[in-house]
Amino acid sequence: MRFKIYTKYKLSDKYMTSIKQYYSKAELSEELGVSIRTIDTWISYGLISYSKIGRRVIFSKADIEEFVQRNKHEALQEQNSSSARYW
Repeated sequence: MRFKIYTKYKLSDKYMTSIKQYYSKAELSEELGVSIRTIDTWISYGLISYSKIGRRVIFSKADIEEFVQRNKHEALQEQNSSSARYW
């Protein structure tokens, strides 16, 4: 049985996406551009935090942002053109 939350006011899609706090596996895979199987692998290796409500797995926006920052790789500093080597 699914429950719907009805509000007195209709909010625009733009506003609703800005206040979204949790993502499903499908939404997260679309957001990050990876497969659901990749997300399952991250979960099994303990790489990404998640919450489980019944059988539903959800990811908080804060945890996703922290995961992305933790896996960020900084670009190398640019060398001057005379000493740059190319393959």
